[in-house]
Amino acid sequence: MFLYSNATIRQIEQIYSQNFLMDIAGEAAAKFVRKLLLSANNQKIFHILIVAGKGNNGGDAFATAKYLLLQKSIFEKSGCDINISIIFAGDENKFSDDAAEAFKDLNLLLEQFPKNNEYCQFHRTIPTEILNCSKKIDLIIDGIFGIGLDANRSAESSFGDLIATTNSLAEQNNCPLLALDCPSGLFCDSGYAIQPAIKATHTLTFIADKPGLHTAFGGNLTGEIIVDDLGLDINTNFANSESENQAEIKPVGKIVELADFQKMLHKRENNSHKGTYGNVGILGGAKSMVGAAILAGRAALNLGSGRVFLGLSDNNAPVVDFCQPELMLRSADLLMHVALDVLVCGPGLGRSNEALRLLEESLSVQNATKLVLDADALNLIALHQDLQKLLITRPENSTILTPHPAEAARLLKCSVAEIQSDRINKAIELAKIFKSVVILKGNGTIITKYQAPQQTTAEIANESDKETKETKETKETKEIPKITSNENADLFYINVSGNPALATAGTGDILSGFIGALLAQGWNTFEAALAAVYLHGKAADELSKELGGNIGLTAGEFIPIARKIFNAWVYKNQK
Repeated sequence: MFLYSNATIRQIEQIYSQNFLMDIAGEAAAKFVRKLLLSANNQKIFHILIVAGKGNNGGDAFATAKYLLLQKSIFEKSGCDINISIIFAGDENKFSDDAAEAFKDLNLLLEQFPKNNEYCQFHRTIPTEILNCSKKIDLIIDGIFGIGLDANRSAESSFGDLIATTNSLAEQNNCPLLALDCPSGLFCDSGYAIQPAIKATHTLTFIADKPGLHTAFGGNLTGEIIVDDLGLDINTNFANSESENQAEIKPVGKIVELADFQKMLHKRENNSHKGTYGNVGILGGAKSMVGAAILAGRAALNLGSGRVFLGLSDNNAPVVDFCQPELMLRSADLLMHVALDVLVCGPGLGRSNEALRLLEESLSVQNATKLVLDADALNLIALHQDLQKLLITRPENSTILTPHPAEAARLLKCSVAEIQSDRINKAIELAKIFKSVVILKGNGTIITKYQAPQQTTAEIANESDKETKETKETKETKEIPKITSNENADLFYINVSGNPALATAGTGDILSGFIGALLAQGWNTFEAALAAVYLHGKAADELSKELGGNIGLTAGEFIPIARKIFNAWVYKNQK
């Protein structure tokens, strides 16, 4: 599923301005409402509360009400009926043009068929009988802001009170709360939310999916997300377009799916051995934190690495892991002399002078062409410019950084709140600064990589001017080539697998181990990052399903279920 920015959605709306998109959206929403209510198969009168603002989202809500009334007979055929209460939270003189038209259409329907006024009433405030729950509500529709939220509107306390009351009514009535396009209060580009924000059980988003629905607050506020493209199919219609007004109609991101790395999933050849599947080194395990390195090592071994070496900096560290004796434990210094395919640096590393020395050597040596930096490795890099310089000089995207928000904040010298309010751009900034693949962990993990600046046509032309006269003469009839990029290469990715079961110590360590195992088996850094994060979340989902909840799971429990899922991907082609 591709993700589109707010600006691009607005541009698409302009391109299709003659297609009456608001009307189509209203019809789509009415259809979804019917499906949602009639699935219960109750013969009753459904009381629907619609909360509408003055912008286009309010227009979507008015159009939804119109189509519910126009198709009222569908409810009647099922032995049901509807009653709609519309709360208009705005000034009729400040409607957007399209919202004004939708408002006019709804009122015209009520005038032409006066009996409809029995089934649909307008209110400026929520009626007392709804507030005190003497009139039970079966469904609430949010049409206050949608994707039209801005700083000025968010500052209006009246909307905050209305949103809080709407959430409270949904909870008191135990009814679905459907957000049209985007829950009001949520910024659809970033996932940041102004509180209070609508907490929807369902979000019906129009034209295309949006990144903010899937990260930061988005995961808490959207509920089930349904995308209705309103018949535009923009991924197809704009894919090969070269017209000027459509040149920027392209996605900014994508949801991680199995297909994004499926080409890397291969069955093992009979004629293979442990060396075929690579050597992973885990550097960490300072005093009282040896367990972090062991967890990472177990994860790497169970996801298919041929050999896993643990370099532990605690002088009193164990020499064998009796629960996983296949791991080869040694001192941290000895690890630096092992021929490795990938080095995972950071699990339980600590921030001592010894840790600093080991990290500096890890960034400098070339015994592992691929490097994964986690935990205190990231904290030390944030503290020391010399380490930052060493990291930047490594080959582009040969290193994977796996910060959680606090570690990202230290690396970017900002607050955690700043990271969380703009997760996507902060992840992109980290990738740009450190020329690395970045996994910004959290609700809706962001995965992105360094994109080298592309030359413009003018720059290519300038370079060609510097060529010898003889070379120029042989090329003077040739066109300057157009710059092209690999498919989806410039997109950020958001992972939506996983749940709060992962909110426990050690899960970051096993993620690093998963990444290390894939890299050792020859995966590219970016695809390894996508697959490991997706698998990490899938293991949590599967285990939570088996348990019937997500409380109290421990990191080590995710390893065997991840191994099972990974084998199913390879040998059964399962999702």
